[in-house]
Amino acid sequence: MSVAARSAVRTAACVAIATAICAVAVAPAGAAGAPVFLHHAGAVQARRVTAHAGSTTFEVLRGLAQVTCRSAAAEGQIAGKSNQSLITGLRFALAHCDATNNVTAKTCPVHSGKAQASDEIVTGKLQGRLVDVSFLQAPTGVGLALAPKSAHAPFLSFQVPKGSRCVPLPGKGATTIPVFGGAIAAVGRVNVEATSLPLYLEVERGPYGETSQAIQHALGAPQLVLSSFGGIESPISSEIALSFQEGVEVRR
Repeated sequence: MSVAARSAVRTAACVAIATAICAVAVAPAGAAGAPVFLHHAGAVQARRVTAHAGSTTFEVLRGLAQVTCRSAAAEGQIAGKSNQSLITGLRFALAHCDATNNVTAKTCPVHSGKAQASDEIVTGKLQGRLVDVSFLQAPTGVGLALAPKSAHAPFLSFQVPKGSRCVPLPGKGATTIPVFGGAIAAVGRVNVEATSLPLYLEVERGPYGETSQAIQHALGAPQLVLSSFGGIESPISSEIALSFQEGVEVRR
């Protein structure tokens, strides 16, 4: 389902429900309890988690340039305890990545310094934490916040071929662009135990064509977005499927 279609569904749902009920959708975090991973409604065993995605796109300088990777994969671990809300060690390998300058239409392959291939971007080691979000942004009211453990570590960085001019660079002679911060994906299913979990990183377009991350805050928490040099937002779009070694449910 497209971003526009999902937004229409959310809007229609709130219109159809009494105003008082819709107001509960944006209640402060903790009103329904913090979301956690459970197995048979009990403790989750320490298990490997894998993630796969199709096309993943993120912007540089808020749409001046765009990086598109055809697929993505990651592996991490969910620790074993009853109130676990964290997946650790997620390092995404984004494959077949090209950058396009939306002004000049120049295109080039891009890659990270540690990547095995000339068109592969590897993120830093990320954590995925379950958070409460507005029901207007995610129908389940739950998101997965993806970010490095250290706020000073880049989410990812990539290199541009020298002289290619497919992406504006932060300074003369520079060829590497770091992207800092994090992103919150909408969790697509709660209260159902399964070995897979869909996540949606979505981008919204404003009235003047500007783009932004669809979910920018966990309820009661500071803003969490990706930004490239100059602190300008770099919205990211992807549909991710998490896979677990045992049945897991997200419980609110």
